[in-house]
Amino acid sequence: NQGAYLSFKKYSLNLTDKTGNYLDNNIIASLCISEDTYKNIQFAFPTLPIYRVQWSLNTSIFHYQGNKKPIVAYMPRKNIEHARHIINLLKFHGGLDNITIRKINNKTELEVSEILKESLIFINLGSAEGLPLPPAEAMASGCLVIGYHGNGGKEYMLPEFCYPTEVWSILEICNTILEVTSNYKKNPLFYEKKCINASKFIHNNYSKEKEKERLLSAWKNILEHAQK
Repeated sequence: NQGAYLSFKKYSLNLTDKTGNYLDNNIIASLCISEDTYKNIQFAFPTLPIYRVQWSLNTSIFHYQGNKKPIVAYMPRKNIEHARHIINLLKFHGGLDNITIRKINNKTELEVSEILKESLIFINLGSAEGLPLPPAEAMASGCLVIGYHGNGGKEYMLPEFCYPTEVWSILEICNTILEVTSNYKKNPLFYEKKCINASKFIHNNYSKEKEKERLLSAWKNILEHAQK
């Protein structure tokens, strides 16, 4: 299960209809991609064996390189109307002189990493996420991530590394962008340290080694359970 909030997309709203994939006799376990997804599936199916696994990201290209430019990046595929609202609020409010708004769309993984490595800020607008990858890639690249944690992102979008918000916290996002872009000029070392720590946190916790460790542990337990 890669996203808690898509789990019941095709399930009935009839309270007496308890049919569905998770209750099929052939289902022996569920692998969940995040703590949030794990808790959702465990709540619905408390007797089903559930294991937390995770993805890893390509740390060879998503990494901190310094020399950040005054770029605010975002991806339009998630809640584009929210992005439009934020950008226009900032545009008419003012205060973003010499700041570039960069849309990341239809890019290769390498191209995305190059944009993120030079961007100071990444706006995240995914509103219901299993474990969102773009903000993690941005943090790994040393961006100051501002925006929605989408619930699934709570486990790594921590206040000491970024600026997580609830959905539709539009003015909070705008004010934070203005605050960061203004204060970065006055105290770049403070923000650079935050960027470096964010990158290290993602690299340490979402590595290929961690992914392998969790997958092997889950399948070991699944196979042992199946043999009983």
